[in-house]
Amino acid sequence: MDNSLTRINPIYITVLKKLKTKFEKFDENYKSKGADSKFLESDFFYFLNDFSFYPAFDINLRSSLKKTLLKNSNYSITQNSSKEVIETITSEPYYKWDKTPEDFIKEIAKKSSNLLNRSIKYN
Repeated sequence: MDNSLTRINPIYITVLKKLKTKFEKFDENYKSKGADSKFLESDFFYFLNDFSFYPAFDINLRSSLKKTLLKNSNYSITQNSSKEVIETITSEPYYKWDKTPEDFIKEIAKKSSNLLNRSIKYN
């Protein structure tokens, strides 16, 4: 992909097609971990929510992912507080799709240094 994420690099077209195929049946094939609603399971929620904002997917697929996510929320839209919470937590992705490679490297370096600091025992 280019840095602006406005188009797909042709070498990633096959990957994009495979991703789209996985999403077509994601809801049907998802195995619940036991929560009252799939919406409450992080695997389901973050996957659908974040990819509903994925810039390489067309608007129809992103919209379909968002609808699937909200369909599984099992909250009555008439409950204003539930509706507001759902709208807030699904208003943007948690993964930042616009990260640059430099941002990613900085984040990895920060996480690595935190791991190193935890392993050092101070007396």
